[in-house]
Amino acid sequence: MRLFVLALIVIVMSYGVDAQVKLLPVDSLYMNSLEDFYRIAENNMDDIWPGMKPSPVCLYRVNGPAFLFNHPDPPPSFTKIKGKLYVGSQHEAGLFGSTQVDINGTPTAIVDYGREPHLDTMEVLAVLFHEMHHAYQQKHVKELDYENMTLLITYPENTDNDAIKNYEQLLLFKMCFAPDRNSFKGYLDQFFSCRERRAAIIGDYMDYEKDVESVEGPAFYSEYLFYDNFSECDELLKDNYIQNHFFGILNTSYYGRVGLRTRHLASGMAMSYIIDRYYNNWQEEFYESGEKLYDFFKSKFETRRLNVDIPDAFFTLSNFYVAKEIEKHQLNYEEFNSQNGIKISMEFNTKPGVRGFDPMNAEAINDSIILNKTLLRLMNGDNSLFITNTPAVSIIGDEVWTIKRLIFFVDERSDIEYDGNKLVISLDGINVAWNADLQYENADSVLLRCY
Repeated sequence: MRLFVLALIVIVMSYGVDAQVKLLPVDSLYMNSLEDFYRIAENNMDDIWPGMKPSPVCLYRVNGPAFLFNHPDPPPSFTKIKGKLYVGSQHEAGLFGSTQVDINGTPTAIVDYGREPHLDTMEVLAVLFHEMHHAYQQKHVKELDYENMTLLITYPENTDNDAIKNYEQLLLFKMCFAPDRNSFKGYLDQFFSCRERRAAIIGDYMDYEKDVESVEGPAFYSEYLFYDNFSECDELLKDNYIQNHFFGILNTSYYGRVGLRTRHLASGMAMSYIIDRYYNNWQEEFYESGEKLYDFFKSKFETRRLNVDIPDAFFTLSNFYVAKEIEKHQLNYEEFNSQNGIKISMEFNTKPGVRGFDPMNAEAINDSIILNKTLLRLMNGDNSLFITNTPAVSIIGDEVWTIKRLIFFVDERSDIEYDGNKLVISLDGINVAWNADLQYENADSVLLRCY
């Protein structure tokens, strides 16, 4: 194994990959899995989700290599290893997160295999199949409404909504494993009634929930089927992973905005699982219908509105934990402001142009303050800002796209440079090149007006 890895390093470096990339045994493990993964995916795709089409894929590790497979037009920075397999640099390719991205005009599924610990490679490859489903949606499903990501940040933290939602998700879990049709029908009517009751509380935010379920539910269900069918893990361990990773979300209590998107990713998966249990070949009908998954689900089963008796404990616990979440926002904001270093405040005369942010890791402190924890990319003309894995606060106007002020910290005064009238910062995690006038500075803070 060691000789193979050393040989691989020599081969890759000789083809001009960024010299900063250090290949590890884990890199060769995932690189060698791609060809078999793609063969299995292509051969079984129609059985998992009828009508699904394959896409190029890319497995990568942050500050490591990126392995691109079956792409019709790889970027020049990628070098062919063999067949349809190419290698490049994650940093140079600008790959972040597990998602689908446009690479040279082609929707491509990407997954970071180094982000979290895994028991076996199939856990990662199943996520890659999940992202392939999103690439398929992007290219072939025209009637799908994608979620408004900004609503994830401003979703109401309402105690009654969370109490009912936690009960609702338990009902959905029970529906998945109901032993007979009568039990299923009882859970179904209660589930439907809970959701209608919540719709009166959160209003248009119910559309956000439905959109997440409609897009993420089928992809997460595809991930589940791929893992369940092709993981070679011991059956006991496989069942444990399935319950924890897929269905366990439904019987876990969440409050405030914690796990908000994940909750509806799981509820969409569960609805797909249930429809598949009672109907054959429904997938293409759903995508062609243009309906939300919840509405399509409801049309497949007769439902009636009930007065659901939710135990008081659900409301008592929600009152306590939602209040703790709201308090936590303020504590996180205070911690941000009290950190060591030089505080940089950038005030914008015009919209700075939000080109990317991570709503799943952005925290609304209140209606106008957003704490970005993992990713923020701004661009306006020749101005650019790219902050990764470094906290930054944006003060917004009416919506998250309208940033009035951006605040972040650097360690030393020497980290801040000026090139004429341009602010320049080039650090690990913070890269800024923005036209700005210095308004104020002292020993521990700098204020700039940006244009």
